[in-house]
Amino acid sequence: MMHIYKYIAKARVAKRYNSIVFPHPLRQGDLVLRRVLKEATTNKLTPNWEGPYRVREDVGHGAFILEQKAIYHVIATETHKRQSVDD
Repeated sequence: MMHIYKYIAKARVAKRYNSIVFPHPLRQGDLVLRRVLKEATTNKLTPNWEGPYRVREDVGHGAFILEQKAIYHVIATETHKRQSVDD
């Protein structure tokens, strides 16, 4: 009987998580900003994002290869956000 309650609780948690978290659909050529990892020398005026980078390739499982001037980075989707370009 207890395993049924555990299953119900797990399903509830998964449903709530999936309602809050949204995938980041990125395509090749999109411009994104990359989150700057905090170091010991950072302060409140240090920028949180760097870029823009262009998405070069989708590696899979939410990872992308980014391109900036012949430098390539592989990142995960939770460490970047889409940048809009005003035409």
